[in-house]
Amino acid sequence: MDSVKRVIFGEGITGIRADSFKHAERIESVEFPSTLESIDGEAFCGCKGLKEITIPENTASIGSWAFDNCNDLAAVTILSRNVTFGETPFGYTDIKDETDHYMPVENFTLIGYKGSTAEEYANKHINCGFVDIEHMNAPVKLGDVNDDGKINSADITKTAAHIKGMKTLSDSEKARADVNGDSKINSADITKIAAHIKGLKTIS
Repeated sequence: MDSVKRVIFGEGITGIRADSFKHAERIESVEFPSTLESIDGEAFCGCKGLKEITIPENTASIGSWAFDNCNDLAAVTILSRNVTFGETPFGYTDIKDETDHYMPVENFTLIGYKGSTAEEYANKHINCGFVDIEHMNAPVKLGDVNDDGKINSADITKTAAHIKGMKTLSDSEKARADVNGDSKINSADITKIAAHIKGLKTIS
């Protein structure tokens, strides 16, 4: 297992047992079959080489800490609209902060469907961003940071929280918040969003 870098599961497999690939740090990619229904707890815990994965649409459950301590796993695409999550299956590293708590994966993002349980999970975890899979290829609308189709005070609040370090924006949210196009998210962007809301200068 120490030398395995790529794992491909064949069609027909419906479940992955607990601890199956635990601490297989060399694994860089995993391809799941469309038939997959469940991933048990800690199945891929400690697979530090993983950077992104896609969970098939037939998957109904992901167990506790299934992808915990995957320090570089920053993006998880979930095609299932109704998957049940165990306790923090992903999004945290094995690195502790000064308060002895495990640190979250930087800019961790779930990619899924609006109204799905994946979105619910993201909303409940402050360290987790969410991207609507149906809007991924849509043109970036500058200023509409929360992607609700409107530019208003909620976008300012979300941008301010990022600047203050309270909740990091996802990559797609950063793209919409970078109104002045300088590749930075700061007070200058908030000023431009505020000017648009007040009708002083429209964001183009």
